[in-house]
Amino acid sequence: MSEEAKIAFVAFCVESYKSAKNLGGEGVSSLFSRLGVDRYLYEEYEVLHTMGIDAVLADIDRYLEVPGAVSMILPGTIVEAR
Repeated sequence: MSEEAKIAFVAFCVESYKSAKNLGGEGVSSLFSRLGVDRYLYEEYEVLHTMGIDAVLADIDRYLEVPGAVSMILPGTIVEAR
């Protein structure tokens, strides 16, 4: 698939995650960049873009379950622990 399509998909996922978690876009973008979520979404585009957005968001949540990752979302943001 084209690089443009992959970049658009990553942007869509950032926006969708931001909306689903009621977070700021800059914070989500920074988080995804620091933890490699953006790279993961880009590299796994072929599989992920065939899934529904709820499944992609759940996959992102699983990716972020790395110990300590959730606490780095945004200073002062409360995130439910799993």
